[in-house]
This record gives sequence, C-alpha cells and structure tokens, in this order.
Amino acid sequence: QAEDGIRDVERSRGLGDVYKRQIQTEEGNYLAGGWTDYQSLTDGKLDGWVVELDSEGNIQWEKTFGNEYDDLIYDVIQTQDKGYLLAGWTETQNGNTDAWILKLGEEGKLEWEKQYDLSKTDKIYSIIQSRSRDYIATGCSLQEEKENTDALVMCIGKDGTLKWSNLFGGERYDRLYSIMENTAGNLFIVGHTESIGEGDTDGWIVKFNQEGEKEWDKTFRGTEDDRFYSIIPTNDNGYAVIGYTKSKGAGDADMWVLKFDENDHLQWDKTIQEYDRGYDAEEDDRGYSMIQTAQGYFIIAGYTCSDGQGKADAQIMKLDQEGNVILRREHGDKENESLSSIVETRDGHYLFAGYTQSKEAGKTSALLLNLDERTNYCLGEDLNLFSPENIEDEEAFENYEIKIFRDFSLVTGVIQIFQDNSLVYTANGWLFSIEEIGDDITGDGQPNLVIQAWSGGNSMAYANFIFSLDKQIKHIYTFRMGELKDLNGDGKKEIIESVSYTHLRAHETSLHLVCRLLLE
Repeated sequence: QAEDGIRDVERSRGLGDVYKRQIQTEEGNYLAGGWTDYQSLTDGKLDGWVVELDSEGNIQWEKTFGNEYDDLIYDVIQTQDKGYLLAGWTETQNGNTDAWILKLGEEGKLEWEKQYDLSKTDKIYSIIQSRSRDYIATGCSLQEEKENTDALVMCIGKDGTLKWSNLFGGERYDRLYSIMENTAGNLFIVGHTESIGEGDTDGWIVKFNQEGEKEWDKTFRGTEDDRFYSIIPTNDNGYAVIGYTKSKGAGDADMWVLKFDENDHLQWDKTIQEYDRGYDAEEDDRGYSMIQTAQGYFIIAGYTCSDGQGKADAQIMKLDQEGNVILRREHGDKENESLSSIVETRDGHYLFAGYTQSKEAGKTSALLLNLDERTNYCLGEDLNLFSPENIEDEEAFENYEIKIFRDFSLVTGVIQIFQDNSLVYTANGWLFSIEEIGDDITGDGQPNLVIQAWSGGNSMAYANFIFSLDKQIKHIYTFRMGELKDLNGDGKKEIIESVSYTHLRAHETSLHLVCRLLLE
C-alpha cells in the first residue's frame, strides 16, 4: 500500500516472519532474507527464507532452507559471479548452533551449503566478499568450557571451504555484528564487549588485516550498556558506526552515531534523542543500519518507543554531514514495528527491511518499505535557491548555497546556509520560503536575505529571519509578521510583506520547489 510517499510491501506466510537484510541485485530486483515459520506452524520452528521481488514489489521467487530445527538468515549479499550468498546459523539436534552459509545461483537454485561446527554455539551476523574474492564473516562463538560468547571472525573460500577462523574476547560476553572493508583492504568490525573496557557493555571496534590478524581494537563506553550494530565506509574514505547508548542521552537507550576519518581519528560523536518535543523520553531509540548518500547525508533505520504511535515504531532518520538530525519519521500502528536494514536503490529510492506486528493480531509479518520520489523529497532534496531568476546580484552570492528540507509531517522543516561548502547557519522551525535576495533592506550597504517561516494552521503565523550577506553571513534579527521594525535606520518602522502563492508559482526553478514546501 502507498501512504505518505511510502510503498509498504508486507509478506506474511506464517506466524513469525522477519526480513533481516535486503539488497538490490545487478538486474534491478530486490532480494530479502530472513526467516519464517510457515513450514512448521505446529511446532513454531523457523526456516531460513529468501525472496526476490521486482521493482514494484511483486514476488519473482522465494525459497526456504533448513532442517527440523531453527534456521535463521541474518545477511544476504550478491557475489562477484552474480550469485547470492546467505549467512546465519542453523540449530543442530543436540540444541547447539552451527554457523551457516548457502550459495545460490539463478532463481535461488542452491549451489552449495556449509555448516561450520567450530564450538558449542557459532553464529554469523554479517558477511562480505573481500577484494581477494574470499568471504569474510563475523559473529560469535561459545566454547565448551566457557559460559559467555567470544567474538568470531571467519574466512571462507569461494567453494565454502573454511580457510581460517579467529576468536576474540575475554571471560565475559563479546559479540561482533557488522563488517566492512576499506579501500586499503583492511577489515573493520563492530559489536560490543563486556570483557574489555570499564562499562557494563561497551561499543567495540576491531581492525584486522586480510589474514585475520588483529591490528587494534577500541572500546567506547560509559557506565552502562553501549553497543554498536553497524559500520559503513564514508565518502571521505573514513567510516561511521551506529548503535545505541544507555550511558548518556535522555532515554533508557538513545541512538548513537560516531564518525571517523581515514586515519581512525574520531571526528564527531552524536547521541540522537528527543528534541523540541516538550517532554522527556523514557524509552528506547535504537539504530540498526545506516547508509551515506552521494551528497554526504546519513539515512538511519531502527526503531523508537519514545514518540511513535504504538509500542515500538519503525524509525527513519536523516542526519547532515556533522551528525545533526535534519528529518525523522516513525512508521507504525498499534503494535511493534522495527527496521533492521537500509539500501539506496539505483533509481534514488530507499528500501528498508524489518517486521511489523500490526497487520494481524498475533502475527509477525516481514516488512519492506520502499520510499518513493515524494518521500525522497521529504528526506531532503537539495533546494539551491540561488539561481539567476531570484538573485538580483548573482556574483555577490556565488559562494553561498541554501538548502531547505521539509519534514515528513509536512509542517516542520530545516534550513541550512552554506558558505564555501561550510555550514554557517541552521535553523529548525516551520516551513521556510525565500522572500528577498539581494536587496539592501537594512540600509547597511550590504545585500540582505529574508527567510520566512510559516506555521500553517488557522493562525497562518509568519516569522522573518533577516540576514546580512557580505563576505560572511550574519543573522541580524528575527521578527514576526505584523511586528514593525526600523530595518534601515531611517527612523521609520517598516515590515516586509509576504510573497503571494501566485508569485511563488510563477517561478519555474527552485522557488517552484519552495512552493511545494508550502502547499503540499
């Protein structure tokens, strides 16, 4: 179904169906993996499940894999030979679990399947194909003589042969969830550890070389529970991680994002919590997956229990290059929803995978959210308002750029002003439009910019932000419509009149997009 720019593709075969990971294939279709209890409704056992859908969400084929016990798929990738690799774990007859990898060919035909019995319990959460064409997997392992798991890293050949495996950790609970390879061929893996560091559970980053030898590890901690779930390469050859922290922030758990440069130095550390809501958050906000767009923005998938409509709502967020929240949206109903993975598709959409419990009482249904053009616009199409049609002195503004983002609610928004590609001003508020560019309305001999914020509703309240734009932008003052000010120092009070909707519609370029901001 389509609602507010989101196409919701729900798939329910049994009572407990989950999409854990999804990709876009080279052919342009989508492949989602997870688990279902469809084949064994009487005993509640789970089977590994993979589904291929076309660009419209229509199922092309689907397969289940496993034995009479629980079998779960946690990651899917497309291999360099255009096949697919599924990774997770399978339960054995004695109640233990083996790491589990399946290689598929065209239309899901099974080429090979391998179980890796390294210890009492072995699980894979993430897998990649490295530049050497080997597969590198990470997860956890429980040795016979221990009570808590160690972090596990494995290298598997193209035919499924185990080349090497290494365990890392200590006497307590340690686990690795996500892996990436940088341009130099180094491996970075994130998770959490109780054995290292000073907190209850600490966020953990481990760096390996291609032989699986640990080069260093770092913990990021507070006094309570802090965890990392995903790591991604960034456009500047650095990397970013996401998870949650209970050691700082407003709620029981708050989303936590950290950005590092290519030399492994921490650039910023952001805790994402409730903002400008008028109340304190006392529940969970967790981030499970993240991507960076070509423009440098971060899109996050996770869930929130702090401000959605139900018990837990799927949550989507957009951050700027410095980790500041630009936009957010909750998607859900009366029961629980969560998103565990996100990809950006080649047509500029965003595809999220997870589950919902609101479709039918007592059932968990696998969920794909495909954000179409309208919602991508809500996620922040860059609106560069400095164009020849609306600049009286174009040369004076050649180093400036204004970006306006509409919030999902269609009411609030964010404006950012850049000078020489650096952010120099940002404001959260109601919907924004540009009213004057270039005139010297303050009488100081410098061109001015007037940005109008519109509250909507019956009150139709406006506020005007006045800027001086010379070599450095300067916010002079803000006043509301109907409030008189002496703007130019001539001893007389004046006010800037609102631009009419007809005038906005008359512009064919960027101001036409601002009209969409105001009127949709």
